[in-house]
Amino acid sequence: SAQERMDDSEKEFDVAFVGSRNMSRNPLRPYHWFGKRRTQVVERLSRQFGKRFAIYGKGWDYLPSACGSVPFAQQANAVRSARVVVGGIPFSQERYYTSNRPFIQMTSGVPIVDVRVPGVELLLQDRVHWVLSDEKGLMDAIEDVLSWTPEERTAMGQAAADYVLDRHTQAHRVASLFENVRRLRAWRDEGVAVFPYLPFFHDDVVVDSEISVVTRNWPSP
Repeated sequence: SAQERMDDSEKEFDVAFVGSRNMSRNPLRPYHWFGKRRTQVVERLSRQFGKRFAIYGKGWDYLPSACGSVPFAQQANAVRSARVVVGGIPFSQERYYTSNRPFIQMTSGVPIVDVRVPGVELLLQDRVHWVLSDEKGLMDAIEDVLSWTPEERTAMGQAAADYVLDRHTQAHRVASLFENVRRLRAWRDEGVAVFPYLPFFHDDVVVDSEISVVTRNWPSP
């Protein structure tokens, strides 16, 4: 839980990232180029922060602060050693897309900085639960969060942890899936169409305006 976080003075690193160095070998596949961009970002982080940067994952042994791989279930605990976590860096323009890593790592209580993807600010609020940046401004965004007081970083980290545990765990995902299946079956069996169940948007979002882009072939009420 976030309550297990270290005091700021006990932090070993300023910045942490979790993710292995992997990519498709086929340059015709987008994942090949996403992998190259991830490598470039991690190497930039290493140059900028040196030993203040912790990189967890396979394939980074050539970097000075490589920490080796970390079990999937231990990601949140591992990043508590840092003041800021760099999130999933999905490098995707698919609306709402983000890795599951930011949600997992937010439970650490450490503030997250990530690359903006269209629509993700509707899932978690920018500057409330995390800090979003374009790829070019990522380093500046990280330095900005590091310039905050420990109390400011703790406040954002705790707000994000509480919000994710309340609304964005795997159990919430499964419950949403089951509810939408129930609604589709009701439409099939009884001819009763209702709006989809979309609890993953935060409360300030006008959900009706997102239905057309978050669903496909949903029966109209």
